[in-house]
Amino acid sequence: AHLRPYRAGPALTEIVDSRLSSVFPQVRLLPIMAFYDLVANKVPDRFPDLRIGFIETNSSWVPFVFHYLNRRTKSGRSAWGPHIFRDYRLYVACEVDEDLPYILGHVGEDNMITGSDYGHTDQSTEPGLFELMRTREDLSPETINKIVSHNPARFYSL
Repeated sequence: AHLRPYRAGPALTEIVDSRLSSVFPQVRLLPIMAFYDLVANKVPDRFPDLRIGFIETNSSWVPFVFHYLNRRTKSGRSAWGPHIFRDYRLYVACEVDEDLPYILGHVGEDNMITGSDYGHTDQSTEPGLFELMRTREDLSPETINKIVSHNPARFYSL
C-alpha cells in the first residue's frame, strides 16, 4: 500500500510566508514533526509490516529530535538511537555534505539512505551524488554501499 506524504493542514502552513521562507516549513519541518509523532506515540508498533521513509528532509535533525525525546521522557539516552530506526523500520535520507559519521551514530548504517532526486531542480537535488559519496574519506566503502544501494533497495523492496 502506498501512503501519501505527511502534510499538515493549511492552518499550519499558512502562518509562514513561503515568499520569505521558501519551502522550509512545508518540506523540511513537517516530516520532522511526523517523525516525532510516530516515535513518541509508538505508531509503528501498530503497523509491523510498514516501512517509513523521511525523504528530502536531510538527516541532521535526528540527533536534535532524539535529544528532545530524551528530555521529554527522561528515559535516558540509550532509549533513543539506531535501534529505534531498526525496530520501527524507519529510514532517513541524508545529503552528501552532512556530518554522516555523527548522524550514523544516531541512525545506524542499516537505515540511512540517499538519493539524487534526479530530474528535479529543488533543494534536494544532488548532482554527482554517487561520485561525491564515494570520495568521502570519513566513511568506509561498505557503509557507502549500504547508504547508496543496499538500504534503498530494502526500503523500496527492489
